Amino acid sequence: MLAKDFSFQLPPELIAQIPRRRGFSRLLVVPQEKQQPLVHTMIRSLPGQLEPGDCLVVNNSKVIPARLRAIKQPTGARMEILLHRELSPGTWEALVRPYRRVKSGMVLRVGSGDIRVAGLCGEGRIVVDFGSRRIAQRIMRQHGEPPLPPYIRRSGRTDWQADRRRYQTLFAHPPGSVAAPTAGLHFSAGLLKQLQARGVNIVTITLHVGWGTFSPLPEGDLTGRSLHPERYFIPKETVAAIARCHAEQKRVIACGTTVTRALEAAALSPGNLHAGEGETGIFIQPGYRWKIIDGLLTNFHLPESSLFMLVCARGGKQRILQAYQEAISQKYHFYSYGDAMLLL
Repeated sequence: MLAKDFSFQLPPELIAQIPRRRGFSRLLVVPQEKQQPLVHTMIRSLPGQLEPGDCLVVNNSKVIPARLRAIKQPTGARMEILLHRELSPGTWEALVRPYRRVKSGMVLRVGSGDIRVAGLCGEGRIVVDFGSRRIAQRIMRQHGEPPLPPYIRRSGRTDWQADRRRYQTLFAHPPGSVAAPTAGLHFSAGLLKQLQARGVNIVTITLHVGWGTFSPLPEGDLTGRSLHPERYFIPKETVAAIARCHAEQKRVIACGTTVTRALEAAALSPGNLHAGEGETGIFIQPGYRWKIIDGLLTNFHLPESSLFMLVCARGGKQRILQAYQEAISQKYHFYSYGDAMLLL
């Protein structure tokens, strides 16, 4: 299985730069039965697409202000750091640009604070030492920017101030992600209330999103490959709600690929979900045998990406390629700030 087998052409103007208002995204519904037509609607119609007793699982991970603009000491050269994951209190693995200028032991200034390069990991990755977790949190709070993906363009500091709020779900709580679980960005408070009034049970998991999920796939056969590991936590209450949903022959709808990976990775067997913490590098590809989820709400993803392959695994490659071409022809917005697709 090759990445190039999951390619499509997307006009650049369809890559969303500014999000729609919460609750006002477009929604393309892809029914499970292939003979049924695709349905063009709005995200606010989601309560009518789901049934009382269905279980909607959302990712409550909070995006951290992981992008830091640094000054190399003593030369004054400008550098950009993207924090990836905390290795120990105050010590982080990070991506840095330009990597060729970095040496172990050098000092980088962010605002009025200094951080030290504690090691080089190759492939643009370094280890940075803030001195303590408290200092790291202070520097991120005062100087960190939202870690927007590179296809979302911002020209200056004032341009991304609104992203601090918008590149975050309403149910975000435990901090740890360096990219938003974007399917959750569509929900307004009103839409969540309508779903609850409909009888849809909304429960949470936590998966802290890392940049490995969005890294370019390697060349060659991808069969049996894993992704960069990410930490997750599934509460006992969520496991109980999912078990009850299946017992009542209702559907478990994953809000996003992050939820999908966490639930499927924690499944001991079909319908048997394990609560607690874990780490997963699960790479879901066409041919995967599903254990937990019955439906998926997701955004439109990049070609030749692990996320697009996951969606093809859920909906069928040809069916999803057809749906994407329909979305392109109807000028849906794509990627992180784009519109949504519902696979039932």
